[in-house]
Amino acid sequence: MEIHDSDIGSVLRQMLRDIRDMDPEPIGAMFRFELEKCDPKEGAYVFRCGTLPWMTNTAGVLHGGMGAAIMDQAMSFVARAVKPAQAATMTVQLQVEHHRPIVPGEKLRVFVSTVSMGHTLMNFRCEVFRQEHMDRPCLSGSGIFYNKH
Repeated sequence: MEIHDSDIGSVLRQMLRDIRDMDPEPIGAMFRFELEKCDPKEGAYVFRCGTLPWMTNTAGVLHGGMGAAIMDQAMSFVARAVKPAQAATMTVQLQVEHHRPIVPGEKLRVFVSTVSMGHTLMNFRCEVFRQEHMDRPCLSGSGIFYNKH
């Protein structure tokens, strides 16, 4: 179905109403992350998380922004954990590559590895796999995080 210019405002207003009706729970809580592996010496971390049906896009698979949020959140957990508690950590750059679709409801494993760790900048790699298909990543990418003391 083609959307005409005059309909776009109505569609956007409906999307905004739908979004306002969602629970304002933080992203990290929505994915229900669990730590599976923590090896700071090797700079290797593995998380398990899940997705929910509302995270779908119009094609019926995980919305690309949700995939990016999974990666950003997992790397951010590590970035915050390796710095002092009073430090503020924020994402400076996030690169996400989508390889295979994720169906909301699938359980995921998220691998984070440290590329470099400076005093203020941290660089990580991240890969996301379906728990049943560990041989093929669904998402991969990297993130740079800034740490302010």
